[in-house]
Amino acid sequence: MATRAPNPPADPAQAAQSGEHLADLCEHLEGLSVTHADDFRATSLAQRLLRHSRGGRVLDAGCGTGLLSLELLKAGCDVVAVDHEESMVKITTDTFGKGGFLGVSASKLSLQNLDNLGAKEFDEIYCCDVVEHVQDDLSAMRQLRSLLRPNGQLILTVPAWPFLFGERDERMGHYRRYSRRALLELCRSAGFRVASVRWWNLSGFLLNAIGMRLLSIRFSEKFRYASAGSGPRLRNAILKGWFQWVENRVRMPLGLTLIVVADRDSAPPAQGKA
Repeated sequence: MATRAPNPPADPAQAAQSGEHLADLCEHLEGLSVTHADDFRATSLAQRLLRHSRGGRVLDAGCGTGLLSLELLKAGCDVVAVDHEESMVKITTDTFGKGGFLGVSASKLSLQNLDNLGAKEFDEIYCCDVVEHVQDDLSAMRQLRSLLRPNGQLILTVPAWPFLFGERDERMGHYRRYSRRALLELCRSAGFRVASVRWWNLSGFLLNAIGMRLLSIRFSEKFRYASAGSGPRLRNAILKGWFQWVENRVRMPLGLTLIVVADRDSAPPAQGKA
């Protein structure tokens, strides 16, 4: 039986809870919120995930800057957007207003307290780059399952490849990165039936595996926020084309992100099994 990836040598509990790392995560998301509608990764991932949407009542658990939630609203879904950080709740609500949904707002709620929303309330849940921030990811996944209606589905994304866990993960408050095998086991242990799993972001994997691990090159994702000048605009246009025409259409053999689509199984496994 597969086991979940162990925590890295550094103390991720302290990393996730420290004000310094929380500030790093919020700074990253707030920087991204300025240009997220044009960001090659955010827009392309939203497009990729929306292919799985069935519509209905949808929860965006950990909505971040609200770009995905906005696209779901545009598609006619009844969206509930929540995030643990007050700053992200405000940014998401602003995103809705700028997108033409002035009467819709996000709410402040952590992944561990989603049971406040009620049982079997949603046809669909999106949880994108969130569970790696939670120490007890199995408990969080079981809670997500409890919110789904019968035949409901979960669309989940996580950072992949435990060997890539490093300083940036610690700054972002990650407890772990996932192997494909460990992620599938986590889903099944939480009571989900995995319908599909795919790698995504091959370019990011190569950049991290070769640049950071082999060549020890450090880089900042702040380049994603830069839009002034012909150079950044050309680079972002090329990357956006790559993601939309290649990453989103071709099933990659590797990637920096894992995308899972899973159905709420008819009966959950016995509690305590990992």
